Amino acid sequence: MIAIVDTGATQSFISLCCVERLNLVLTPLLRGMVIDTSVNGSVNTSLVCGKCLVNFGKVDFELDLIGLPLVHMDVIFGMNWMLSFGVNINYLTKSITFSKKVDEVGGKLECS
Repeated sequence: MIAIVDTGATQSFISLCCVERLNLVLTPLLRGMVIDTSVNGSVNTSLVCGKCLVNFGKVDFELDLIGLPLVHMDVIFGMNWMLSFGVNINYLTKSITFSKKVDEVGGKLECS
């Protein structure tokens, strides 16, 4: 799976191909959205993969991912994800940390 963190994206997205490959369920949004993409220009979408389970390191989260016809990637983590989960990106050390406790954001810590 190829995922990126995009500080310029207001929402988080999942490719329609990835949804199909993982047998995930898409449901209609209350209102459609028009998303500006660098590859496909403006794209209309009205589908969401609600409460999609995402594993980041040793932490599992539920996240709503908007379905898009993405090319060369499966998931885009946008600003809504970063704000909700208190994500801090350190570009110098190339690391991501979470400033909120796992249970505060509804996540589960995987103990191994």
